[in-house]
Amino acid sequence: MLGNGAGSFGAATDFAARIALGSVAVGDLNGDGKQDLTVMNSSHNGGVSILLGNGAGSFGTATNFAVGTNPKSVAVGDFNGDGKQDLAVANWDLSNNISILLGNGAGSFGTETNFAVGETPVFIALGDFNGDGKQDLVVANSSGSNVSILLNTCVPGPSITTAPSEYIVKAGNTLFSIAKKFNVKLDALMAANKLTSSLIYPGQRLIIPNSSSTSSAQQIYIVQAGDTLTAIGSRYGTTVQAIKNANKLTKDTIYPGQKLIIP
Repeated sequence: MLGNGAGSFGAATDFAARIALGSVAVGDLNGDGKQDLTVMNSSHNGGVSILLGNGAGSFGTATNFAVGTNPKSVAVGDFNGDGKQDLAVANWDLSNNISILLGNGAGSFGTETNFAVGETPVFIALGDFNGDGKQDLVVANSSGSNVSILLNTCVPGPSITTAPSEYIVKAGNTLFSIAKKFNVKLDALMAANKLTSSLIYPGQRLIIPNSSSTSSAQQIYIVQAGDTLTAIGSRYGTTVQAIKNANKLTKDTIYPGQKLIIP
């Protein structure tokens, strides 16, 4: 149901998944900046359904992926630090495990990898429980009357994109367009190539300064469920206001899958 911004909603629109539907999670699963749906099919081998959003309140045909037995709950996060959204699924019944499906960044997922937890897991959520900047998992176990914590041991830090070391000038290029293309400052580009003017010519080889030689290189972070601007700022040694300024945010509200520039 689409909201009108005043606390009211339009008529419901239905989208098909599979059978015995359970929980739903939201995230940008194919990196297009639009929110997609992950739907749990809680039948014996129902799997998980992915419905990609068009950004206008509608969703495509469901694509299904296999998980464990009787899946009950799903969470979306980046569990291997590649900037792509992955899935974590709690499998109820006798399997007593969870499934991790790594995303390819285009809305598809690989074969599940299972991890043991307590008896009859029914709900899964994620957060950074030991302050290392990695997405961990907590699972509620119904029959065990307890929770299982799984600390993430495999996530590398988000990567920083750096410019190539050399570029060959093409017809129509200007020094300004090249600086913009590789996200470097014009004066840094001129200094790296010992240029005294902005004149360049086709075939000329230019050195492109990398992130260590210019402050304009940007680091991108993809927001995970449970993140706050305060936590992200602390993780990267910056402030909430600096992040808001870099991303032109007027509020502290962020959502899973959102891409943030880290100043």
